[in-house]
Amino acid sequence: DVTADPTTPGRAWAVASDGRVPDRVLLSDDAGRSWSAVGPPIQDILVESIARAPSDPDRLYLAGAIAVGAATPRGFVLRSTDGAASLQTTELTLEPTERYPLVAAVDPTDADRLFVRVVRRVTDETPERLLYSDDGGASFREVFALRRIAGVAISDDGQILTVGSAEGAGVHAARDGGFAFERVSDLTVRCLEARGDELWMCVDQRIDGFALGVSTDGGRTLEPRFDLTQVDELPRCEACSLTGFVCPAWLSDLRADQAQYLADGGGAVSTGLPRDAGDIALCGIDAGPGPDAGLDGGVAVDPEPGCGCRAASAGGDGLLHGAWLVIAWLALVLRRRPRG
Repeated sequence: DVTADPTTPGRAWAVASDGRVPDRVLLSDDAGRSWSAVGPPIQDILVESIARAPSDPDRLYLAGAIAVGAATPRGFVLRSTDGAASLQTTELTLEPTERYPLVAAVDPTDADRLFVRVVRRVTDETPERLLYSDDGGASFREVFALRRIAGVAISDDGQILTVGSAEGAGVHAARDGGFAFERVSDLTVRCLEARGDELWMCVDQRIDGFALGVSTDGGRTLEPRFDLTQVDELPRCEACSLTGFVCPAWLSDLRADQAQYLADGGGAVSTGLPRDAGDIALCGIDAGPGPDAGLDGGVAVDPEPGCGCRAASAGGDGLLHGAWLVIAWLALVLRRRPRG
């Protein structure tokens, strides 16, 4: 998982693991081009999420579990007040069919207030618990439960908490910093994010006719902003650019997902063939192209505008604002590592 630092351009935190060696917290100060390990290895716990507190540059929260195969499922929230140089651990009591906790949201105004979603299996119809801490993760209490919590968003002033379900249980909001939730819509939600007076949502293309929308009335109504049928092809990248090699590898997954997800109605969407970076054998072993640069005779050059893991509009060459969010969600679904 990755979390950006909004106060320092180019800085990001990540947690990395392959499930076989201890997890590590990583830091990048060059927009993800290079990473360095911070703090000690995290023993035993498989970390699933990392989040930075917007109001405190050194406050980080992580959440994870000891694998489901263990005798008793155990969930954990880890807190750092020194940029991950050290971590304090709080154990959560998991119910028998719960799998692991995820850091769902941190209050933008108060680094001690955070929300944790406790994940269940997709086939488990029991509502998932939303836990709340106001003491920096030292203790938690349940404040809400909803089937398949797919999004949690907090307004910029910390006063409105919005929670959405991916299983038809609707969108719910609590106001004035409290937990008296009301159902504001029946939308099936895939993701939620609050930005100023706007609430952005990924929704169900088959049900709603679009994939990404924005609400200015707290989630009661949604204005379409992106439709998966608008995905046409990947934009062209400079020869030998790293994105030119990596991104086309996603295209078969994107096609397969579209064929399944949009198969009803007019049939599957057809995406264009990848316009990739060319023959990697001709780029030179020592060339070392960066993620935003191509090579011309071994010399780095600026990439063509639009190069990257994004989607081009079927109606023209322009990039669709917000398309990256849906593509990233598809990639996450396709590559989510299994847990028992």
